[in-house]
Amino acid sequence: MALVLMIACDKEDPIEKNINNTDDNEKLPPEINSLSAINIWVTEATVQGKVIYNESHDNLTAGFYYSKTAGLVNDYDSMFFIPGEDTIFTANLTDLNPDTRYYYTAVAKTNDTIFKGEELYFDTQSGIVEIELKSPGGFSPNSFNTGGAVIETNGATITELGICWNTEPLPDTNHNVIRTPKDSLSYSVTVNELASGHIYYVRAYAKTVLDVFYSDEVEIDLSYFIDSRDGKVYKYVTIGNQTWMAENLAYLPEICDVGGWCGYYVYDYEGTDTALAKQNENYKEYGVLYSFSVAKDVCPSGWHLPSDAEWKTLEGYLKNNGYGSNMAKALKSTNGWQENGNGTNALGFNAKPAGMKNYIEFDFTGIKTQTLYWSSTSNVGEGIYCRKFVHDSDDITTIAGYKDDAYSIRCLKDN
Repeated sequence: MALVLMIACDKEDPIEKNINNTDDNEKLPPEINSLSAINIWVTEATVQGKVIYNESHDNLTAGFYYSKTAGLVNDYDSMFFIPGEDTIFTANLTDLNPDTRYYYTAVAKTNDTIFKGEELYFDTQSGIVEIELKSPGGFSPNSFNTGGAVIETNGATITELGICWNTEPLPDTNHNVIRTPKDSLSYSVTVNELASGHIYYVRAYAKTVLDVFYSDEVEIDLSYFIDSRDGKVYKYVTIGNQTWMAENLAYLPEICDVGGWCGYYVYDYEGTDTALAKQNENYKEYGVLYSFSVAKDVCPSGWHLPSDAEWKTLEGYLKNNGYGSNMAKALKSTNGWQENGNGTNALGFNAKPAGMKNYIEFDFTGIKTQTLYWSSTSNVGEGIYCRKFVHDSDDITTIAGYKDDAYSIRCLKDN
């Protein structure tokens, strides 16, 4: 911390006047210098001074005045006398106030005469710990991962670190906590044994001897379920009286390339290795594309492929709640769509532009510009009612999809 030198004007007080008017028979006064303070923390600091002996003085001692007010005067309550030497001497000031300016000056005393150095100042540190919450992830119906990172201590000594959470906003250390080693300024934890379907509020915290400091709060909705077939975790959302998957189905027991007929496809993956297909970024982002022969029966237990009527129920809810002119926009994700085609995701449906597999051209097409979802309801001939979202429209289109095309699936929870 930089110290600004402040030189006080000498006043003709009685003691200093006598010193300045010494005759030839009197000893020259010692030279006393105030030096920069060091080791400045929240409630303590070390001040420094130096006495230069011009002549031998009996009973010479040295110390400091200090105060929160400038213009220090003879104040013995603020003075520590220590043996004076022709070297730097120090005093450790304790029990200071955080974020406060203190003025000090080195002093020397011989007999009853006080000699003062320049008046300087230092500012104690605030002791305010800046801490942030790590982005939560690893969600399951009963747990999530998160953590904290201390950005700045501002001189404070941390006595405890951790995570706190509660079902009400602004959790603190009186609620649920996980403590971590206080010397690990970046830490990760798993919060578990939670209730599925509940909303939790979480903050990172740091304790000091002065206070407890918290990160910003994050709201976590544990509306997740686990597909027992492969252990994959899915988020779900309730819209009106329906509960929908909030992400595309990604069940993948086998895989074929765009020219194959197994019914399971990953956009732009050309191979038959399911493990490799699951490492594909399009699989992670968009899930699996299914032909209708697979789609009609592929939803996990307790969930089903929605009928055309059930899609209409969702659309009716949107119309009745102010989204009639921009239904697709309300359901589309807030990123990933080309040409300003992103949505608001107002209801948490989070439709992403997964594209499709075209069975006529034997190619993948439409990623980042469109997505199509199967229904379970047949149209005339070989068609199946589907819902289509595109980047350049805020409407949902109902189309007749070809059974051998491959589209995305949003499963609907059974009543």
